[in-house]
Amino acid sequence: MLANLRPSGKYLMEDFYYAGGLPALLRVLAPQLDSSCLTITGKTLGENIAGAEIYNTDVIRTLDTPVLASGGLAILYGNLAPNGAVIKLLPPNEAVEAHGSRHRVQQLR
Repeated sequence: MLANLRPSGKYLMEDFYYAGGLPALLRVLAPQLDSSCLTITGKTLGENIAGAEIYNTDVIRTLDTPVLASGGLAILYGNLAPNGAVIKLLPPNEAVEAHGSRHRVQQLR
């Protein structure tokens, strides 16, 4: 995870915007992308992100210093999700862990 944004991270979307926004994040991801693709601007992706800068490296991280090593999504298969499901992983809630209660899953009809 390269953007340190809520709910999994620390910052708000406003902070992301002021840190360089999507152009800066795409520039970080540029080695993984085809920068020769045309965009709606009529320019290539590479041309659009060429001047992008990261102004706050705690909000937008590099590939070498991610917020989390893996992404914030997980794909589920099996008896809990026979057709598959995508879930967003959030950091553990310390208040819930301190409570120490067991969790129960109920089937909705």
